[in-house]
Amino acid sequence: SDVTIAAATDITLGTVNADSLIVNTDQTITQAVDSVLSVDDLTLLNAASAVLEGANRIDVLAADLAGNLSFYNDQALAVGQSSVDGVTTTGAVLLKTRSGNLTLDNPITVSGASGITLASAGNFINNVGGGAFVVGTGNWQVWSADPALDTLGGLTPNFKQYNAVHGTTAVAGTGNGLLYSLAPELGVSLTGTVERVYNADVDATLAQSNYTITGLVDGDTVTLSTTGSYDDKNVASGKTVTVENVSIASAGNGAVTVYGYQLASGTELLSADIGEITPANIIAVTGITAANKTYDGGTTATLTTTGAGFTGLYSGDNLTVATATGTFADQNVADGITVNVSGITLDGDDAANYVLADDTATTTANINPYAVDLSGS
Repeated sequence: SDVTIAAATDITLGTVNADSLIVNTDQTITQAVDSVLSVDDLTLLNAASAVLEGANRIDVLAADLAGNLSFYNDQALAVGQSSVDGVTTTGAVLLKTRSGNLTLDNPITVSGASGITLASAGNFINNVGGGAFVVGTGNWQVWSADPALDTLGGLTPNFKQYNAVHGTTAVAGTGNGLLYSLAPELGVSLTGTVERVYNADVDATLAQSNYTITGLVDGDTVTLSTTGSYDDKNVASGKTVTVENVSIASAGNGAVTVYGYQLASGTELLSADIGEITPANIIAVTGITAANKTYDGGTTATLTTTGAGFTGLYSGDNLTVATATGTFADQNVADGITVNVSGITLDGDDAANYVLADDTATTTANINPYAVDLSGS
């Protein structure tokens, strides 16, 4: 049967069983407590607002209203066509299925700053295409179960949010959004090599490529925190790298911001032998001195290295000169002769953490005349 209810006053609907139901008023449409609308095709016309949130069983909904629409359904619902195409209103639209899919076969249009919210207990199916939602300055949100089971039909959101239940979860993003009850958890482990030059510290900075991540869905990517530590400060390969309190710094899908990913239990503390610290450069060795000597026809110089300084040495580290060879540039007597220092090698507690960029240095010293003892016979 087909039923039409029209009035110039507010309309409160009781239980209705019909093939089609048309409700027409320029006032409000509401629903009596515990009433159920069991109708194949429901059309709402001209109302200043319509709030129908009972345990309804409607197959197809269409509406042309002058205010807000809030409609709940206890089975799958399609926005379709009757005497009007889809849903058009000057107010906000909320359509919610407590069970079943929510399908758009015709568009939803709102004006001004009003928004559109669709909350599907199952999947969202858009058969209209990219023009399924027509909004003024407002935004649309679609809540559903799983992105893999939805048909977006060309809709592009500003954000996505997982682990989101309509009516319970706060919306994290702004603009147009897709929100899913699916709650993906990420498994994370360490891989590759975390390498840097020695700096007398244990801090390690990881790259995103140092993480193996499982559990991502719908083509999303995540960026994880990158702060870790080596087991000690010293140069070596195969060092243990530890990342404490791993966190998700951001998540996205192209230009779309993504919220709601969680880290699986056990990922709060990660550790693997993937560290490598390479030696730091000593740019120059200074402070080596040569002793003055008496002319002996040779160029060998005697060096003192106890006052050696090391350009590039980190504060608190200990280096000394292990070996060095000194050679006068000229064998002849003179003051301030250049002494070339070569073959410098390092010793000290931190010698293994450094390499010499140049194993030479220079200093000066004097060669004094050799005193000849002249005596007659």
